[in-house]
Amino acid sequence: MNDKAIELRVKNFLESFKTKDIYNYAITLSPVFKNPDRYIDYRKNLAQLLIAVPKLTEYDPKSLIFATAKAYEQGYSFDPKDAECYFIPYKNKNGVQEIQFQKGYRGIMKDLMKRPDVVDIVADVVYEDDDFEIGKDKAGRLVLIRHNINPFKRSKDKIIGAYAFVYYKINGELVSNGVVMSAEEIEQDYRSLSMADKYAKKKEDSFWEKWKADMYKKTVIKQLRKVLPPLPEDTINAYEQLNRKEEAPVSPERQKLIKEFNEAYTQSGLTANELKSIIYTKYFVNEPAELTDEQLKELAILLKEKGKALLEAVVLIGAREQKELDELFMEKQLSDEQKARIFEFLGIEADKIPSQEEYRILKDFLKQHDREQILEAIGWEEKKMTQTELTEALENA
Repeated sequence: MNDKAIELRVKNFLESFKTKDIYNYAITLSPVFKNPDRYIDYRKNLAQLLIAVPKLTEYDPKSLIFATAKAYEQGYSFDPKDAECYFIPYKNKNGVQEIQFQKGYRGIMKDLMKRPDVVDIVADVVYEDDDFEIGKDKAGRLVLIRHNINPFKRSKDKIIGAYAFVYYKINGELVSNGVVMSAEEIEQDYRSLSMADKYAKKKEDSFWEKWKADMYKKTVIKQLRKVLPPLPEDTINAYEQLNRKEEAPVSPERQKLIKEFNEAYTQSGLTANELKSIIYTKYFVNEPAELTDEQLKELAILLKEKGKALLEAVVLIGAREQKELDELFMEKQLSDEQKARIFEFLGIEADKIPSQEEYRILKDFLKQHDREQILEAIGWEEKKMTQTELTEALENA
């Protein structure tokens, strides 16, 4: 695919967010979408990501916007070369592939560097021809003595291990500690548990194959938390405040809405996990506390009206179901205008992703009727060409 084709594909994909009503979900997802300047910057970063990895346009746009907004909000670069975060397809419980973001090794390093006692972090992979030596200080902490490399003999097939060292201060003194693992240990104890590796269609498509060095470094860097000492008491509060969102006081109006919501939830018969599933699918947040007042009010009304039936009604279909519907429309040889009329006839909004309930209605309608019955039901009359018109059309073709 050439550069112009990729740019057009990305542009169409970004525009499709509007037609699929994604922004109604996005506006509740993150402060990113409420600040014009940050939103423009986010969209620019997203476009650059999709140009770098155009395959992401093939997945569910809602899961992609959710993953990228969370990554942007936390300050991670979208550029795969920066290794701060990656966007990986996973299969959900329904077998539909969704995009999730994972921190890269530099993203984890960025998090660790927020600690007030950490000065620096060094991580690398070791190749079989490298001159590598480590030791221990008097307190038994690991020390990196040397790592000399030959850049012309570096190949991912020759990686024999990886290390990460963190340099931090204890009572003003700079010390180090680290984690060192062999390639065999990383492969057996960590790669074997990787979901990204498991869901790769081909071995060569796996992140562990494409970016083996980065994945090895990420594995050892993640273990640095275990070798770092607990933060001194006098710095804990400042560190927690740096990483904790401020909680706003609950207004009397909000308290009333919460009470009404809890009553509706109790009457609905839903479990806590089922309720969370509805909240996440409908509003793209994880907890009732993250809902706006309007959303809380809307959901309370829906819970009273539909109860447990709401679970099926709000769960949206995935890529597999959408593909199946597209194939059914093609099979019946229905145009876009006819498709829109069918949605209208069945009382389903045509410019949004259907719910599971709407999907079943559409599927049953298309499967149970032939093309002529469908067109008759929606009041569609196709103009048939006379022999003269057909002859003229063929002559002008």
